[in-house]
Amino acid sequence: MKNLMLAFVMLVIVQNLHSQNVFKEDIIGVWKLKQKNDSDTFLNFGEYLRFINNEIHFFEIEDGEETNATVIKFKFMDKIDFLGKDLVTIYGQLIKFPNGEVWELKFENVNDETRLIWIPRQNSNGEFIMILDERRIIKDPEKRKKAYEREIYTYYIKL
Repeated sequence: MKNLMLAFVMLVIVQNLHSQNVFKEDIIGVWKLKQKNDSDTFLNFGEYLRFINNEIHFFEIEDGEETNATVIKFKFMDKIDFLGKDLVTIYGQLIKFPNGEVWELKFENVNDETRLIWIPRQNSNGEFIMILDERRIIKDPEKRKKAYEREIYTYYIKL
């Protein structure tokens, strides 16, 4: 039984390292803020962002020049750290900021655009965050379709 558990843990670790490497490749480039949803966070979501190593550069562009740059360090977090914490399934990459906030970043392709979706998972006090998506319980098909047109999370699109 111990060998089976060890094999499972090793599989999760290898899969997590592979997904981190894929994420690091896919995240390269400049992203433009498409939708910002209110969230109790220290992050100042800039109009644009760029990932450089383990830093996120939020910035604006004025007259073709980058301005108001904010650089925030982060570290990649293993999904295994969230196993057993009764948190919903993690599909994207977890990142942790120095103040303790944890966010899940995931890619989705919607209407021929690649979205980088920011999902809060833990606040700076260590409390877990879960945003409920009640759109699927709307009975009227037209109202449900209209509700699904709006993303409930903050997201950027790749330029």
